[in-house]
Amino acid sequence: MLFFIFEYKGTIKGMDFSTKVIQSLFNAILPRTTGFASVNPAEFAVPTVLMVCLLMWVGGSSQSMAGGVKVNTLAVILLSLKATITGHKEPSAFNRTISASAVNRAYSVAVISTLLVFFFTFVLLFLEPQMSFKDIIFEVMSALFTVGSSMGITAELSSASKYTLCMAMFLGRVGLLSILMGFLGAQKEIDSTYPTENVIIS
Repeated sequence: MLFFIFEYKGTIKGMDFSTKVIQSLFNAILPRTTGFASVNPAEFAVPTVLMVCLLMWVGGSSQSMAGGVKVNTLAVILLSLKATITGHKEPSAFNRTISASAVNRAYSVAVISTLLVFFFTFVLLFLEPQMSFKDIIFEVMSALFTVGSSMGITAELSSASKYTLCMAMFLGRVGLLSILMGFLGAQKEIDSTYPTENVIIS
């Protein structure tokens, strides 16, 4: 619906109503993993680019070949947020309590992915000052979340920028959390408990 509204007078202008609906549905699914393009992403309105970037960040379901943080991760975060707002001790769904380890992992994946977006966007903006922010953020998120879409600027990027995007694609496919756990997960756990302290969060 949002794609239909944002692009009604844009990339789907001139199409008949049924084609506009199909194009809107198709292009709302594409950012989840595929990388196909039935319309030119370079002509997207700014709100559409923001929406597509959000869809690329979310990605598909866990254990699928889709990129992104995964739908399950977002669901756990939203359920945890709901539990916090409503005063429940633990998040739950379908008469089941979600484990604390799953909640911690979900937040870790979301935070790490967001930091990586900022990092790679910052690097590319530094390396390609002549490029627009809209094009750079789209290119970074497409690479990091292994979508494969492009604003058409890839060929114009310098070698350093292309290597940077390659690194983003590798981290996005393997997962930085998986890499960190591979290096740090084998360390011996320290069997100790520290006093509990409340931290002011406002």
